[in-house]
Amino acid sequence: AAAFAATNEVGSAALRRVELILLPLVVAILLTLYRSAAAALISLGTGVAAIVAATGALTWLAGVVELNVIVQNIATMLGLGVSIDYSLFVIRRFTDEMESAGRDVALARTIGTAGRTVAASGATVTLALATLLIVDMPLIRSIAIAGIIGVSLAVVACLVTLPAVLYLLGPRAAAGRLPWLPSTRDRSRRRWDRFARAVMAKPVTALAISSAVLLTLAVPAFGLRTDSGDASLLPGSSPVRQGYDLVERQY
Repeated sequence: AAAFAATNEVGSAALRRVELILLPLVVAILLTLYRSAAAALISLGTGVAAIVAATGALTWLAGVVELNVIVQNIATMLGLGVSIDYSLFVIRRFTDEMESAGRDVALARTIGTAGRTVAASGATVTLALATLLIVDMPLIRSIAIAGIIGVSLAVVACLVTLPAVLYLLGPRAAAGRLPWLPSTRDRSRRRWDRFARAVMAKPVTALAISSAVLLTLAVPAFGLRTDSGDASLLPGSSPVRQGYDLVERQY
């Protein structure tokens, strides 16, 4: 019991450090992608809304079923990542549509295209996470539950909360252009257009090359060894680890 408690504590502390390091990087990436302070804040706010909702849902659920303390970090990481990813589709499509249509038409087109993509992708990720429930281990099931709740509420935030905010803001959703980050949208479109046409021109070659790269990257997984965590995972300064080592030496 002491080993599991100490392992959870060390793991949670490490995940918190990761989150503190990554958050400024996430903000920088959003500003680079949108070239707009308003759009970046909207995207980040959508992620925060999803995280708060997921934390509330997990707090309620923890009173019904036993959950590992790591669920807080899993819900935060997945909720933020998925929310930012999906909100990128929605915000970018909305700002593009606003250039040629009113906010009513722009929002309707956005939900009919990017919104449909978000719903399909969210359902796929949720079903994939649900397969972890098959594993009869409390930790793995806790991760699955946290992931399912985090992703589901991220989809809700992107399909309900985000469109409402975009409708209220209208063209102001792209306000706060950053002068030191010039727009590269047209150049980016041309580059991806050329890439897509190259793939379509030689699909068999593209499939072979990409498959070879993916298989090469997957080779280390064949040597992966898995095991249940114990006190040996703890740092040497931990009293629990010291007691564990003493027992191993004596017995």
